[in-house]
Amino acid sequence: MSDQRVSLDGIRVGLSISDSPDLIRLGLDKEHVHDAVITLATALLAKGGEIAYGGDLRPQGFTRTLIRSAQMYNDTRQAGDSRSFAKIFSYLAGVVRQNWTASDRVKCRREFEGAVAIIDDFPAPGNPDLVDPWPASLTSMRERITDDCRAYVFMGGQVTNFKGALPGIAEEALLMLKKKKPIYLVGGFGGCTSDLIKSIWGLKPPVDLDREAAKNDFRYLKALEQIALYKDHFPNNGLTLEENHALAAMDDSNQFLPMILRGISKACQTKKNY
Repeated sequence: MSDQRVSLDGIRVGLSISDSPDLIRLGLDKEHVHDAVITLATALLAKGGEIAYGGDLRPQGFTRTLIRSAQMYNDTRQAGDSRSFAKIFSYLAGVVRQNWTASDRVKCRREFEGAVAIIDDFPAPGNPDLVDPWPASLTSMRERITDDCRAYVFMGGQVTNFKGALPGIAEEALLMLKKKKPIYLVGGFGGCTSDLIKSIWGLKPPVDLDREAAKNDFRYLKALEQIALYKDHFPNNGLTLEENHALAAMDDSNQFLPMILRGISKACQTKKNY
């Protein structure tokens, strides 16, 4: 299937992307990741897809990068263009929503009108006496976003200092694998995504030796162990094993973009239960 024939109409694709601790070692920087995100998002929207992301709308975050991509895409539409306006579905966890004021909401609607749909109807943490409400709140949001998405793309990812029960990339990948939904692991940016790849393919050690902080965090090791339990559900993404191996080493959007678009189209059009 050529890139020109790919259609993602109505397919909501989740993006799980954050800065990687390996960028400098790999000869990359944050701009490489942001450029890749913009290129990927624009292509998904141009093919009729929807984009979902669990973020907090902070000024320098990836959610803003995605929203700008949608705004730029919408601005290029010509009069009479039959394409629907692009939207980013931004999922805000309950603990994030609690910090929002009414004026925050009004400002956000004005700033992002027509480009973002905010989904924040998640219950607040059930136990107000929780010392740390973040893990339960983030898990609830991630359960919902993986329910709503038919495919998911992963790049980079923190390996320490995460607020959830598991790193965001690891938890969302685990949920997608449990639900037997297609995931795409772009490993060239390192980080958590790279470690997920190693766990799925049974490579040892699952954590790079230079990541002592991650190796000493039982939650991180637990996440990799849980991912390995569902390795038989991968690949289930419209790509061959050889293509997934190639994707695991890529950091160039010109290479991984057509592969991901083709895989999503093939996987989601042949699996109507998603």
